[in-house]
Amino acid sequence: MLKSAKSTSDMLEIQENIRNLEDEIDVSEGRLKFIDDRVNYSTLNLTLFKEKVRSSTTSKIGFGSRFADSITEGWNGFVQFFLVLITLWPFLFLLPVLIFVW
Repeated sequence: MLKSAKSTSDMLEIQENIRNLEDEIDVSEGRLKFIDDRVNYSTLNLTLFKEKVRSSTTSKIGFGSRFADSITEGWNGFVQFFLVLITLWPFLFLLPVLIFVW
C-alpha cells in the first residue's frame, strides 16, 4: 500500500492506519492473555443429583422400600454433615482458642 501511495500525505495516512491496527491487535492480544490466565486459574465444581422419578408404577412402592430409602437418605445426610464439619475443622479448633485468649 505504501508503494502505491502517490503523495507524502497518503503515506502518512497509511502509516497512521497501520499504527491504529497494530494498537488494536496489541489490545486484543492483551485481553486474550488476560482471559487465558483467568481460565488457567479457574475452578469449576459440579454436584450432580439424580432425581427419583415417581410414576404411577413407582408410587405404589411399599412401606419397606420407602423405609429403606429414608434410612439411606438419612445416612447420606449424616455423612454430608460430617464432611462439612471436617471442612470447617480449623474454625472449630480456633474458636475455643480465641475464646480462651480473649
